[in-house]
Amino acid sequence: MTSLIICEKPSAAKKFASALGGREGTFEGAPYKIVNLLGHLLELAPPHEQVPGDLADAFASWEIEHLPWDRSQMAWKRVVIEDARDVFDAAASAVRALEPSDEVVIATDLDPSGEGELLAWEFLDEVGYEGPVSRMRHADEEPDPVRRAFREREPITREADGDLFMALARDKWDFCSMQLTRAATTLARARGHKA
Repeated sequence: MTSLIICEKPSAAKKFASALGGREGTFEGAPYKIVNLLGHLLELAPPHEQVPGDLADAFASWEIEHLPWDRSQMAWKRVVIEDARDVFDAAASAVRALEPSDEVVIATDLDPSGEGELLAWEFLDEVGYEGPVSRMRHADEEPDPVRRAFREREPITREADGDLFMALARDKWDFCSMQLTRAATTLARARGHKA
């Protein structure tokens, strides 16, 4: 079984490679490969692309009568960030090359907001990965904590990842808060303020 370790960014991948003995190889008898993301490789599509076509104009509008949005209409669709396309494609190729018995190892940062989970899972969802996943929990990117985290990685599922759900809630809140900016701007302009 090969473990495909997904690091959050190139600098982390470099430190992991230094700790384990290279970008790919065997550590204590366990084959591994390291790939990196670039932080988020995906972002939520614009509001008007999140809804059925007959609602697109309303979700693109800054007019007060189209606010608040009905979040139940939104698909929460993500798109690859154009500047991250090359990194996305390289990491996706590595995932698609895995054998059914291989695993993906999420080795992103352990953020209090769950952001590391979100950027890993959104990538795995986008590439359609359905195989085994485990999580490395490393205190920092120094060699000893990385090695310990690799030895002690734990199986995890999307459905049981509480940090992911916390991050998704924040992500959706942040996205929906743009309608508050639209409302404030529209109201300020209506009162003659430059906005």
